[in-house]
Amino acid sequence: MNKNNSNISWIINKRFIGILLTGFAVTVILTYVITLRVFIKPFYESEAIGFAPGMFQKDEQEGSTPVGQSDAYIQILRSSVMADSLNRLFNLMRRFGLHSGQEQEKSRMLHELNNRMKVERNRYGAVSVKFLDHDPDMAAEMANSVLVLGDKIWQNIFSNSNLPRNNTPGSRMVSYAIPGHQPVKPNRLLLMVLAGGLAVFVLVALRIIQFGTPHEEKNR
Repeated sequence: MNKNNSNISWIINKRFIGILLTGFAVTVILTYVITLRVFIKPFYESEAIGFAPGMFQKDEQEGSTPVGQSDAYIQILRSSVMADSLNRLFNLMRRFGLHSGQEQEKSRMLHELNNRMKVERNRYGAVSVKFLDHDPDMAAEMANSVLVLGDKIWQNIFSNSNLPRNNTPGSRMVSYAIPGHQPVKPNRLLLMVLAGGLAVFVLVALRIIQFGTPHEEKNR
C-alpha cells in the first residue's frame, strides 16, 4: 500500500499539481487571445433549403424520379458552371485573395469554393446549401444565390432539350438563408480544451524525462 502511495505521490503532489494547473490556465488564456477576431477572422455559416425543380412532378417521357432529379440538381449546384456564375456575381477571385486571369488561380478558387460551400440532400429530400464566409450577411446571400442560380442553369439546360419550355417546373425555396450570429470556425472552446490538455501532457512528459520514474530513481 505504501509502495503504491509512493508511486502516486511521485506525480501527484501539491507543487507539481500547481505547475499543471498554471500551465493549463496559461495555455487556455493564450489560445483564447490568439483566436480573437483581431488575429483570426471567424467564419459564419448560413443554410438555404429548397426542393429541386420538378421534385413533385414525374416525367413520364423520360421516366425520371424525384430522387433522380434531386441528384441531378445537386450536380448542377456543384458544377464549374455554378462556380463561374458565383464568381461573376460576387467576384470570388478577389474575395478569396486571388488574381484573375490565371488558370492556376482558378483552380485555387474552385478548391476554396468547395471548402466553403456544402451541397447535399437532407433526410426530407430537399437540397441543403451551406455557405461559409467571414461576413455573415454575405454567407446568407451566397447560399440563397446558389439555389437561385441553380434554377436558372436548370431552366437553361431544360430549354435546350426537346421538351416544351412551359413543362419545366421551377425549384421551390423552402427556407431562405439568414445571417448567422455565432461563428462556426474556429471552435474556440474545443481549441482551448485541446491546448490545455496538450499542455498537461507535455508537462508530465517533461517531468518523466527530467526525473524518470520512481523505479528508475531507486536504481540510480
